[in-house]
Amino acid sequence: MSDREVRIAAARERSRAARAADVEAGLRPPPRHGDEGQRTHGSRSSAQRWFRKLHTWTSMTSVLLMLFFGITGLLLNHPSWTFGQDPVTVTATGTLPAAFRTSGGEVDFLVVSEYARTAEGVHGSITGHGVTGTDAWITYAGPGLNASIHLDTGTGDYTVVQTKQGLAAAAGDIHRGVGTGTPWSWAIDISAVFLVVVALTGAGIELYNRSRHRRRDLILASAGLAVAVILLWSTLQ
Repeated sequence: MSDREVRIAAARERSRAARAADVEAGLRPPPRHGDEGQRTHGSRSSAQRWFRKLHTWTSMTSVLLMLFFGITGLLLNHPSWTFGQDPVTVTATGTLPAAFRTSGGEVDFLVVSEYARTAEGVHGSITGHGVTGTDAWITYAGPGLNASIHLDTGTGDYTVVQTKQGLAAAAGDIHRGVGTGTPWSWAIDISAVFLVVVALTGAGIELYNRSRHRRRDLILASAGLAVAVILLWSTLQ
């Protein structure tokens, strides 16, 4: 036997001894034999492979959205972080043209709203409107802004108040879906589903993992779960 063959045989023996020590220490499962063991190992490998694929696909597809929601969630938790952009309120007054009333003498809120957007630069989605006595009003909301118009139904005199709260507040409103419309609402729902899939597939990868670090990883996951449960319980008290 040549020196090279001796070294190879010694290396194989050391590898077998290391595997046997890991099995005895509980760091890896005992070797399986026969067709049943091979089928079990094949099923485990297939499941782990699919978990990894789903984990990779969903995380890569939604990585920018996850980054956005992580940053904006931090801003939501610290509303004082305005980065020097304090709220700015602008007030404007004027008189509506006579066409703000319908033929029946009622307030045409569509005409009023379009006039406010064109003449006063009001932005955002309409969140409410109504009439109380001689006062008619429309309210608006959008990412980082609030606006309202109040008008006298008799004279047509109006007051528009707009408050812009800065970029950080706008990012927080986008995070919550305030005044963002249906497409962004779908994006929030899809991001939430992807986060669930990423979490579950990550857990699945670890459950099917047979490396020597599996026990350590499961201990860390259990500790994280325990901390989350304790924090939720203390918050709800």
